[in-house]
Amino acid sequence: MRKAMIGVGAAVLALGGSLAVAVPASAHTEYGDYRGTDVRIRNTPYTTDNVIHGLGQPGHGTAQYCFKIGSTVSGNRYWQYHMNRRTSVKGYSSETLLTVVNGEMC
Repeated sequence: MRKAMIGVGAAVLALGGSLAVAVPASAHTEYGDYRGTDVRIRNTPYTTDNVIHGLGQPGHGTAQYCFKIGSTVSGNRYWQYHMNRRTSVKGYSSETLLTVVNGEMC
């Protein structure tokens, strides 16, 4: 499913179109949690991004909205745009650090 969505996005760009980077209006929210302590909630889906909005901890809970492709973490390039349900901080964390993922592309 992800490959199909990425392919559609590439086709739109190749035809001179543009893609919005906001959360889709029809986004389906998935709920989960953090797999480890001090999970960085970043401004972008890249480990080189030094802007950290907050840290996620097990038990805080997450609401995942969509994913983007970013830096590879433990062999996985997918990052979830999500909200920490305890602190309400929003941003990106690697899927490898979350218990649940959302299959909609941002």
